Amino acid sequence: MPSTLAGRQTDAASESSSRSCVGRLRDLQSEYTEDTVQRVAAESSNLKRPIRELTDDNRALTDKLQAARTNNRFLDKHIADMEAQLLDLDRCGQ
Repeated sequence: MPSTLAGRQTDAASESSSRSCVGRLRDLQSEYTEDTVQRVAAESSNLKRPIRELTDDNRALTDKLQAARTNNRFLDKHIADMEAQLLDLDRCGQ
């Protein structure tokens, strides 16, 4: 056992903290019954399926958006080529 006052205060604070943690743990254990734990576990399982479906939907929409952007870039280039051809035809016609 420490002989200094600071050492005894540190040990007392540590012991008080340990009791406090054990007390909080005991409170939590009494607060959550087996029925509560089972209900929370069931709710968690029930939420996993919708989360998985939403994740899959999000991935599908992201893929569609990427495809639409690719198509848009292609069409923009195609329109620019056609505009250039029209300008060339217009120049040749004059």
